[in-house]
Amino acid sequence: MQYHYSAIALFFACVALCASQNQAQEVPEKEVCEADVNDCIASPTAFKCAMMFKNLTDLPIKVLDIIPDLIAQNDDPEIEQELAEKEISFDAFEIDDVCPAPGVSGGTRLKAINKAKKRANARCYAFLSDYSSSSLDSCDTGLIANKNSKAETVGDVLCERAYDAYNFPSAPKFWFTALVEIGAYVSYCGTSWQEVQTGGKHLVLNEKLCCVRSRKTGQVKYRPCNGAKRTVKTC
Repeated sequence: MQYHYSAIALFFACVALCASQNQAQEVPEKEVCEADVNDCIASPTAFKCAMMFKNLTDLPIKVLDIIPDLIAQNDDPEIEQELAEKEISFDAFEIDDVCPAPGVSGGTRLKAINKAKKRANARCYAFLSDYSSSSLDSCDTGLIANKNSKAETVGDVLCERAYDAYNFPSAPKFWFTALVEIGAYVSYCGTSWQEVQTGGKHLVLNEKLCCVRSRKTGQVKYRPCNGAKRTVKTC
């Protein structure tokens, strides 16, 4: 199963695919972002969008994927094709016309930051709004499952990612997590990550995530949080 997010649709429509990354968008290794997403904020002239786990027990927010960083963080031809089809490019995330220039301060800087925030938030909301209605039972794992994943559904992939976020030194005998929220975030003009909002409401996945790790197989699986049976058992 290949690693591609329809972000889960994580992803969107921008302008034109560029083959090489803009120097303004220095992209850390994916492992760096997974360890601490604050090491992967946008450059001073750009914005980024991401989906993250909001409330994994005993953990800070943990990133799933960041765009446009995904362009540089993968070498899978299928992902490259998916990104090309969605016209995701580094250039499309440059907002140097509204980010404050070096040396700008006071009210002028605040005005520029507010303008950049409004634009970046609106664009990330447009890019990620389809993601919020994604079904966790869907077999369309989009851009999220890695090559070695045994996951079959979107929920299974997200549960695998949630489990991996803990970096257990040894596999626990039993593991589960419940009522996990996945939300959209934005960073712009070098600022820290903030919730993507509309009308004061955070854009989140409509369904909460519940997961359990099988003691027998060690496989992590999605389970509906309301106790119902999975509507899709195999894909």
